[in-house]
Amino acid sequence: MVAWERRANSQAQRDPRHVLEGDEVEADESLQMIDLFLDELAFIIRVLVSYTAFLATVCEGLGQKDGGFQVKVQELSGVYVVLERFYVFQSVHKATAIAEPQELEQGVYVSSVVEDVSFVLNKAFFRASQCMNYHTALSIVIAIVDALESQYLQAILVLPSRPCVIPLSSINAATGQDDNNEQEVSFSDMLLQAVDEDLQRTLQEEARLIMTINSAYMSGEFVRALQEKIEEYSSSSFPNDAPILECLPTPIHDMTEAFHSIVSNEIQEMLSRTLHKRLPQVLSRSMDEQLQYVLTSAQYDALGSQGSPLVRLVEREILTNRELQRYERALCRVSFEDLVEAATQYLTSCVENALLSSKKRCNDLGALQLEREVTDMLTRMSTLVPQRSLRGAFTRLFQVVFILNLMQPAHVLDYLASLREEFSMEIIETLLRMRVDFKSQDIARVMDQISKTDTKSTKSS
Repeated sequence: MVAWERRANSQAQRDPRHVLEGDEVEADESLQMIDLFLDELAFIIRVLVSYTAFLATVCEGLGQKDGGFQVKVQELSGVYVVLERFYVFQSVHKATAIAEPQELEQGVYVSSVVEDVSFVLNKAFFRASQCMNYHTALSIVIAIVDALESQYLQAILVLPSRPCVIPLSSINAATGQDDNNEQEVSFSDMLLQAVDEDLQRTLQEEARLIMTINSAYMSGEFVRALQEKIEEYSSSSFPNDAPILECLPTPIHDMTEAFHSIVSNEIQEMLSRTLHKRLPQVLSRSMDEQLQYVLTSAQYDALGSQGSPLVRLVEREILTNRELQRYERALCRVSFEDLVEAATQYLTSCVENALLSSKKRCNDLGALQLEREVTDMLTRMSTLVPQRSLRGAFTRLFQVVFILNLMQPAHVLDYLASLREEFSMEIIETLLRMRVDFKSQDIARVMDQISKTDTKSTKSS
C-alpha cells in the first residue's frame, strides 16, 4: 500500500494532461489489487463515518469526544482520494492503450475503450459516493472529468486514424482461376489485386468512421447518465452544500456536447464521401433535362398517377442507396437516425439550390406539383426513421413551395416577417419571377415595398 501511495502521490504532482505517455501502462495484477483495496477502503470509511455519527449521538451530553475516529476517517479518506485518482487515470490510460474493435451486436462495432472506461468511472463514482463525504466525492468527480477530458476524449477523436482491422462482409470476386494450378500472375490479375486492396482499404476507413460514430454516441450517453447520477447524489446527500456539478473546473456537460459534436462531424464526413459527391450533379441535370413545372391539367393528373421523376430520383439516390443500407446495418439506431436527418437536410438544400440556380419556370399547377413532390419526399424519407420527425429538415423547402404557390405577388407582403427570417430579398424576387403568370411590374412593385419596409426596420433599430 505504501508503494502504491508513493506512486499515486508522484502522479498527482504532475500535469494530468501529460501524466501518462507512451507505454506507461499499469499491469493488470496491480490495477486489480488497487481496485480490491479501494473497495475495502471505501467500505471501511463508510463504516467509520457511520460509527462516528452514531458515537457522537451516544456521547452527546456526556462531555466525551470522538476525535480519534474522526482523525482516522480523515487519514483514510486522504489515502483513498490519492489512490482512487491514481486508479482512475491508470485504468483509463490502459483502456485507451489496449482498445480494439468490439462487436456490440451483429455487424455493429464500437471501440472496447467505451465499455472499459464506463465501467471504471462508474465504479470509481460508486465508491466515492459510499464514503459519505462531500469533499471526497468532489475530488473523485474532478478526477473523473479530468480523465474524460485529457485521455478519453482524445482516444475517441483519434479512432478514425488509429490502425485496427474491423471484420467486414466478404466481397465475392470471381477470379476464374483454379487454386490447385500454378500459373504465372498476369497483369490483369495484378490489377484486380490492386483494385481489391484499394477497396479493402477504403472499406476499412469507412468502418473506422462508423465505429467512431458509434463509440462517440455511446460515450455521450454514458457521460450523460453519469452526470445524472452525480446530480442526484449531490442533491440527496448534500442538500446544504454547493452542487458538485457546479464546482468542477470543466463542466461535465461540455464532455457530452463534445461527443455529440464528434458524431455530427463524422456523419458529415461520411456523407461527403457518398451523397455530397453525386446528389447535386444528379439533381441539377434532372432539373435541366427532365423536370417540368409549366403544366397543363392533363400533365398534372398524369404525374399524380404515374409518379414524379424527382421522387423517383430521391428513391434511387437515397432510399435504395446501397451505401445507406450498409450504414443502417453498421450504425447504432440513434446514430443512423442522425445520419438520415443530416442526409435529409442536405437533400432539401440541394433541391432548393437546383430550383434557384436553374430558375425553373412554373405556373400554378407546376407549383402545386412541386408541393406534392416535396410532401412525397418527406413521407418517403420518414420511412427510414419512423421514430423521428424529419419535418424540421423540410421547413425551408416548404417555404419555397409556399412562395411559389401564392395567388398574387402582393400576397408575399402578408407573410413578410416570417419569410425574411429565412430568405433574402434576392431569393424572394427570384422565386416570384419563376412564376410565368406573375407580371414583372407587379413583382417590381412588391419588391419596392419590401425594400422600404427593410429601410424603416433598419432605421428604427
